[in-house]
Amino acid sequence: MLTITSISLISDPITTIVENTEYPSHLHHALLIDLKPVPNTNLSSFRNHLRRISNDHIDMIKFHGDTPSLAIWESVQDFKHISHLEMISGFDEVCNIAPLDEISCTRRFLYCCGLSFHSISLDGPSQLNELIIFLN
Repeated sequence: MLTITSISLISDPITTIVENTEYPSHLHHALLIDLKPVPNTNLSSFRNHLRRISNDHIDMIKFHGDTPSLAIWESVQDFKHISHLEMISGFDEVCNIAPLDEISCTRRFLYCCGLSFHSISLDGPSQLNELIIFLN
């Protein structure tokens, strides 16, 4: 079973429990964040929702609809048990992880398909166990 909490920039979180999923079996609680652009969105309500649910033992975050901005990356940095991250880019296939670099790391480690991963420090052990890139 997997607990799934879904949230968008303009909706309250909704939590459901599902039996069969396409996600790895070791995951227990997934946070699905819909980032479809909404004009004139005030992020304070969205951030407040994330702060409240950051105390839950969420071990997966999935972004879809758009790529996270620096403000969104900062909003999810309190989730400490994430072992699985998925990002589904839009039709333009842009997947912006540059803001993640600004909040979590010190230097460049790897380049892949035009993406630079700064979030892995060469100074100590990495918490990244696996990196899978589908398509492009």
